[in-house]
Amino acid sequence: METLLPKQSIVLLGLGHTNSHVLRMWRMKPLADTQLVCVSNFPVATYSGMLPGVLAGQYSTDRMSIDLVRLCAASGARLIQGNVTGLDIAQQQLLFDHRPSLPFDILSVGIGSVPSKSGVELLDDTVLAIKPMQTFLERLISRIQSWREKASSKLFKVVVVGAGAGGVEITLCLPARLQSLLEDVPFRLTLVHSSSQILSGSLPGTASRITTILENRGVELRSNTRVKDVTNSQVTLDSNEVLDADLVLWATEASGPAILGRLGLPLDERGFLRTHANLLSTSGSPVFAVGDSGTIEGNTAPKAGVYAVR
Repeated sequence: METLLPKQSIVLLGLGHTNSHVLRMWRMKPLADTQLVCVSNFPVATYSGMLPGVLAGQYSTDRMSIDLVRLCAASGARLIQGNVTGLDIAQQQLLFDHRPSLPFDILSVGIGSVPSKSGVELLDDTVLAIKPMQTFLERLISRIQSWREKASSKLFKVVVVGAGAGGVEITLCLPARLQSLLEDVPFRLTLVHSSSQILSGSLPGTASRITTILENRGVELRSNTRVKDVTNSQVTLDSNEVLDADLVLWATEASGPAILGRLGLPLDERGFLRTHANLLSTSGSPVFAVGDSGTIEGNTAPKAGVYAVR
């Protein structure tokens, strides 16, 4: 029996909230004569909203992980695991580093955002990036174990940079993980942020209550200041204060992942894909940007999960 090839191809780059929802809807009602191809650089997707709870030991790591191999197979979609390097707009092909290009009729880009490092002159290996979240806990545990093996100090010093929702959640949930990994070794937490209050954009009462909780838990707060550089296990602030740090967690405001700049599509000032209100790229190409990956022209919504989902 001769198998007919699909007439068109829809490609989902990244499986965040929106693209995962497309995959779910596809499972219930696939389009005729169309194949759905999912592209990810990891075989699992991580639900960012559960990371703080996992960090605090409230959930196991697998509770926030989605097995993309099984999910795509169950949905009748094809999964490609690989690193995307660019986009051939004219030929409508997604380019990879170690595999053939992938043609598409429609492309949906949903790879989220990364913390901005704007204005920071140097980041050394003291800095531990939150993303990719699929490997964050593994890298965190490895970093702390390495410190314990080499430690010349009896105090583990952590600096969290950025006091938006992500930075505050990490600061609140990290102690439980540190206690389990460091055992009887004490630690110090410092939260650095550029605003006059934490959780910028929230109600003043909310910020005040969370500030009190942080202070009661012994977190040192540095407000109205930015990080100039991180080098030799020291964080230098623009106030010229220097903080010793064994671990620096970067949780600043969102910026576009580097790959978005290599797609050849219009970007906003923070490196996100510019789109119309229907999420279609302003380039005129059949490329959509969903979630945090895109910025709707004229829309100033923050790059935060709840707005990205909307």
